[in-house]
Amino acid sequence: MPTTPTHPEPSRPDPIDARALFNGATRVTIIHNDRQYTLLITRSGKLILN
Repeated sequence: MPTTPTHPEPSRPDPIDARALFNGATRVTIIHNDRQYTLLITRSGKLILN
């Protein structure tokens, strides 16, 4: 049975600048839990998370 942590990590949402995507960006860097990810947007609109 899952248990609830006594001290959950606080949520720290970092907004992604959607304007960059609408302006034609093909690469967005996302940092989550001290790890860096790269979101690639292909010409056909597919999203690839590295």
